[in-house]
Amino acid sequence: MVTASFVLLWRLCRSVALPPTLITLAIAMGVCVARGRLDARPELFSGLLLAVLLLELGLFKVKQKTHLWRLPFVFLLWTNLHGGVVTGWFILLIAVAGELMTWLLRNRFPGAIVSHLHAGQLRHLAGIALLSFAVTFINPYGIAYFSSISPNPIAVFSKHIVEWFPLSQFLAGCDPEQKVAFAVMGAILAFSVLRRPLDIGQILIVGFMVLSVAHHQRQRWVAVQIVCYAMAVAYGMHSQRMSDRRPLQWWRSTSCAGGTTAILCALLLAGERSVIEQNRRHGFGIDNALTPVGAVLFAKQQNLKGNVFNVLGDSGYLCWELVPQTHLFIDPTNAYPPSLFDDEEVATTGNMTQRVALLKRWNIEWAVLSSESSIYGPLGIHLQNDPGWILVYWDGVSVVYVRDLSKYAKLIRECGYRFADPTAPQRAIPAGSQKVWAEEVQRAARCGSGTFKFHNTAGTMMCANGYTDAGQWYYSQSLQMRALNPQGLLGLAQVHYVRNQTREAARTLRCVILLQPSNATAWGLRGFMLNDEGKYGCAIKSFQRSVDLGTSNDAVFRVLQELLLNSNRFREAIPYLQRSTAQNPEDLALKAQLVVALVAVQRYPEARRILRQMLKMNPASPSCLFILSVVLTHDIPPPREEILKLLKKAVALEPGMRNLIRAERRFAPFLMLPEFEALL
Repeated sequence: MVTASFVLLWRLCRSVALPPTLITLAIAMGVCVARGRLDARPELFSGLLLAVLLLELGLFKVKQKTHLWRLPFVFLLWTNLHGGVVTGWFILLIAVAGELMTWLLRNRFPGAIVSHLHAGQLRHLAGIALLSFAVTFINPYGIAYFSSISPNPIAVFSKHIVEWFPLSQFLAGCDPEQKVAFAVMGAILAFSVLRRPLDIGQILIVGFMVLSVAHHQRQRWVAVQIVCYAMAVAYGMHSQRMSDRRPLQWWRSTSCAGGTTAILCALLLAGERSVIEQNRRHGFGIDNALTPVGAVLFAKQQNLKGNVFNVLGDSGYLCWELVPQTHLFIDPTNAYPPSLFDDEEVATTGNMTQRVALLKRWNIEWAVLSSESSIYGPLGIHLQNDPGWILVYWDGVSVVYVRDLSKYAKLIRECGYRFADPTAPQRAIPAGSQKVWAEEVQRAARCGSGTFKFHNTAGTMMCANGYTDAGQWYYSQSLQMRALNPQGLLGLAQVHYVRNQTREAARTLRCVILLQPSNATAWGLRGFMLNDEGKYGCAIKSFQRSVDLGTSNDAVFRVLQELLLNSNRFREAIPYLQRSTAQNPEDLALKAQLVVALVAVQRYPEARRILRQMLKMNPASPSCLFILSVVLTHDIPPPREEILKLLKKAVALEPGMRNLIRAERRFAPFLMLPEFEALL
């Protein structure tokens, strides 16, 4: 269906003699822009039928068709396949309104506004539009079918469902190649309508496209199709005979064809890298590494029933497989009341008291979590640590928890996990429990769906507890299932690094960074390797890249700070030291490093404030007393009495401080004073 929709758009563009190079570029960019909407989902029906609608309208407008009698049948089929028929209504309505306005204003603005349809064609278009709207009532729900486009559910969708978010939010996290494709599509549209007489219908349809895609990024595919339609019609509708139009010769040049080919190859490579980075694969159907296939099979085998908590992401898949035996927390067949989404937010991100109260109020007996934000977030950690909930299934993609109820006693006894914790795979297991823990991991491998993500998680668990051989085996299994998955390659690189196999580690790590340049852990590991090789400048850059990408590894911050201080790059070190001290307010060593950096760049007030904090935490620190007294000498005028008091206290605690006081040049103006002579 995806291919057929773009073939129809190609047909429309070729019917007006647009050069193949221009059409190829436009459609390739369109595929890149709409990439996220081309999954196997009911929306594909709307994408195909919208292309049919635009083809019929375009050929009618450029006078290659004399009637539109197919459209009512298209709308009848569309209504009973997908609710995206609403988009078709608006486009057809806008086309009629635009032609009517053009017809009414053609005499008032001659030359600027040109009408392309005579009165009979306009009546035919309006009649077809009315008939097409009327046939949409022929559906199993009647007029209730239209309740889905009321403002209330749409407002709920726009607030809580990612695909209904505005385009601005989508672009903020968009791939660079998609941003380029958006810009090129805009340039193609501008080129298509440039220096041509104003056509109100075209302006209205393009305006509708801009508003709809800006309001909901799920309309990207619609926008791509409208751009191709507008390009074709704008190019062809002003010619009475297509054979009289001279094609744009420069689009037929060899250099242009070569440039287009290069762009297409670059897009293909960028798209392939994006697929690998997101751990996806090509083709249609269910990918058991992205959906809770194993969790659903486990629930069926164990005959789990009752109220189940689930997050929105996979509610459609769960609904088809588990309903009506179970009652989903979020079910795509319900009306999505706002309170339901608010409750989901409380459960996944709220505090523990709110979460416990919500789970009790809804009488949740078991939970299936399949998104990383829920598995590794507050909800997953709460369920793992709450003794009233038991983990009974995990496969690296999803987890299943059940309440500790009598009816689940046998399930908990046979399938419960006490030590294998997928929410914290790097947790060290006590030596006395490692045998049971290893058996639990092996049981998870037997009972799970065997995804590459499971083997990545198991490999991380093994390496965190010193079993590098087992960790390497699990990572190798992961790479056999999906050869270029970045997490498996990263785990293998870490194993090589632990074994001092630097050449293999570096080679594997280069692949990870090539496939997933936003991987903070990979950049951190690269920094450690470069630091071991003595390439401190390159190590600093790698560590900084890791921090910018959001690493939570304290070792990265610690080594980066030490490298910057040792390289006398104090200004660069200060932000990292401030961040570390904010996260570890009791760490006096970190505060001391921050003071050294602040003094080196002459930020004395901040250094003085931190030193006073350190003295409150440890009043008997001679070094803090001495450094604070040195910092106070930079005040104008220096507080001589306070400096003397601090130095007396330091000498009382450590008599050897007298030698440091004599050697410190900042104290030279005070050494001849009687009170200082007495101190020394």
